Amino acid sequence: MTTESRQFYLFYGIIILIYSLNIGGNAIWTTHEAYYAEAVREMLESGTWSEFFFNYEPRFQKPPVTYWLMAGSSSIFGLSEFALRLPILLCSLFTVLVVYKLGKLLFDEKIGLLSMLIFSMSLQFVWFKAYASPEIPLTFLFTLSLYAYLKGLLTANNNWLYYSWIALGLTALTKGFPYILLFFAIVLIHRFLGKNSRIEFSKLIIGFLIGSIIGLSWPIYMIFIQGDQYFQIFMSETIGRATTHSSTVGVFDGIIFYPQTILWSFFPFSILFYYALLKSIKYPEKTKKLLLPIIWFGVFLVVFTFSSGKLPIYILQAHPAMAIIVGYVIVNSEPRRRLESLIWKLSLWLPGFLIVPVLFMLIQRFNLSWFYILLPLIAVGITLYGSKGFPRLMRQTVLIWGLSGSLMSIIFLGVMPWTEQFRPYKKIGEVIRTEAPDSGIPLYIEGRFLDNLPFFAGRNVYGGADWTVKKIEDQPGEKFVLLKKRNSFTTRLNGGQALGMTKRMTILWQGPIHAKGPEDHFFKFIRDCYLLSKGDSSRFANYQLIKIRIN
Repeated sequence: MTTESRQFYLFYGIIILIYSLNIGGNAIWTTHEAYYAEAVREMLESGTWSEFFFNYEPRFQKPPVTYWLMAGSSSIFGLSEFALRLPILLCSLFTVLVVYKLGKLLFDEKIGLLSMLIFSMSLQFVWFKAYASPEIPLTFLFTLSLYAYLKGLLTANNNWLYYSWIALGLTALTKGFPYILLFFAIVLIHRFLGKNSRIEFSKLIIGFLIGSIIGLSWPIYMIFIQGDQYFQIFMSETIGRATTHSSTVGVFDGIIFYPQTILWSFFPFSILFYYALLKSIKYPEKTKKLLLPIIWFGVFLVVFTFSSGKLPIYILQAHPAMAIIVGYVIVNSEPRRRLESLIWKLSLWLPGFLIVPVLFMLIQRFNLSWFYILLPLIAVGITLYGSKGFPRLMRQTVLIWGLSGSLMSIIFLGVMPWTEQFRPYKKIGEVIRTEAPDSGIPLYIEGRFLDNLPFFAGRNVYGGADWTVKKIEDQPGEKFVLLKKRNSFTTRLNGGQALGMTKRMTILWQGPIHAKGPEDHFFKFIRDCYLLSKGDSSRFANYQLIKIRIN
């Protein structure tokens, strides 16, 4: 085994370890993870995998691949957070591997390894590495389709082109048909600027047809089954998001939206990326070698900058290209001028200097064991050992990667489990299921809707701004009610009369529930939990879970 191979296995093994930490330890998060988890639960409950439902209402918004991956895992391992997140974790690990292969295919093993490390610890990707939603499968399949295309281009092996078209079709079955257009925008621009005619235009047309047939198979099937109801949602989720989706940012803010997003989403290598991008564009010979990654990044940046809908997650599928750009420039550049050297050091070491105090702050603020302080020391030792023989700049980059990995390990092992004491959803669900195993008794929530309670309660959940105390009171039959504690509903029900029947009330649970934004805004939620632990309950509301029986 060569030195390069040993280094790859060492670092990839560390990535597998970090990514696997606590994947089933936290209950399902609101909002997006809850949609997929509940849809899978209802799939397994009904035995129907051809249509998807959330809270027993049709859910047409997203294609099927993510649902099927999660349902397949849950069928094998049982319905749990671990089973739901396992296929997402595997997709994230496969994506890391494909980035390594892509960098190695374009350049050499050293650049492939460095690109893999940079990509694997980019904040947005590593944060979503086991979050049960389509972003990671989408990133994997899109990256795989470009890798297979490039493999076919460089080896003149048509089989790889067919693999690319199949992966592209599956990409569309994960998030939608627009990703086929993004793929071919990258390929056609690369073919034109690179003046590369080894792939005939007719083969690209065949690829477009294959990808489209696979990618549109599900929408066509759903239009046939559901008709106009599905077609309207399909149009709003594809064309509508790009052209008519309302934006909350102005024109200038829209232009700088993703450059700003990259500063945190690609941390700790975001400043280094901008330095590498400018340096590669400045020198045409480097631009030529980095043509595909630069076009890849540029297409995503331009398309999503000028689309109406903007979410930070849309830039995630460009992270592999960004990592390869940084990896190539690090290996092939050595700052010579004093100013250039200063910019380089700031780009690399400023994020590293931010990580170290954050490590100590997390341990101190969240009362974690000081055993966690060993993690960065272990990371430094392993990265220095594993990067023997690397050029100086590459060793420094790997060191920042190790510090970032230790920071994420502390968050996954210490901070994330700590938040569970402020997340009562699983407890509420257990109480409801114990009290009424029959799923026919619904749950009502005053004034809001909690997306993960259909999953944990295993029944219909009704809630939202229009669900007032009076409206809930008027609903016939036995019911569970999640009620704001400050209301007088419990007093009125205790022996009161409504709908001509005597009602009996039992308080089953009470406590605080997060009330300021969805929990999948992770860092804001963690901040709110920390403030609650210090006595500031302004971002939480007190609730009571009540069961109302009818004699």
